Amino acid sequence: MNRIILLVAVLLLLVSCAKPEPPSEPTRPVIEEPPAEETPEPEPEVAVEPKQPVAKPLTQTISPARDLTGNWAGSITFTNNCANPSCKYIGKMSPPALTMNLQQNGNQVVGGVTVDFANFEIEELIPGQGCGTFAQLVNQGAVSVSPINNGVVSASRFTFNDVGGNVWSLQLTTDLLQGIISSNAPGCMGIKSDKVSLRRS
Repeated sequence: MNRIILLVAVLLLLVSCAKPEPPSEPTRPVIEEPPAEETPEPEPEVAVEPKQPVAKPLTQTISPARDLTGNWAGSITFTNNCANPSCKYIGKMSPPALTMNLQQNGNQVVGGVTVDFANFEIEELIPGQGCGTFAQLVNQGAVSVSPINNGVVSASRFTFNDVGGNVWSLQLTTDLLQGIISSNAPGCMGIKSDKVSLRRS
């Protein structure tokens, strides 16, 4: 019994001599920082080619620049379409050696062309050879009237054939028609000219 009491006394002594544990610090809340945002890598630049203009389809007939309907008057200088023509026929401006009456519908042109041979002068290119039929027309003061065949306006160009098969190709600038005449007629049957000029009258 005494031994038990002694053991209890020793235990109480040990307990009283033990150091008290310091009070524990309050637990601080742990704040989680948000993960750092990753900077996206820049996308590689793609070279953009400039847009090419889209070509409009060409139409077979070009719209006319101006309406040729009306009366035109002027002059013409021409020769036969020979390799070596013997004479040149020089038309006057006043009174006009050349007149046209035109009627245009879209790109098509009809009408007539009149040559007044009374208003021409003759220049001999090869003296003594004679000037042929056109000289007779000049001397007689004849008037030649031809319908316009296959008259077409394309942009500012007007082309047609006369009754003799000669091809007229005239350029329109403002109210002036200027151009040439050519012919594929054999021999000296056609005419050629690089001086055709008419104004709207």
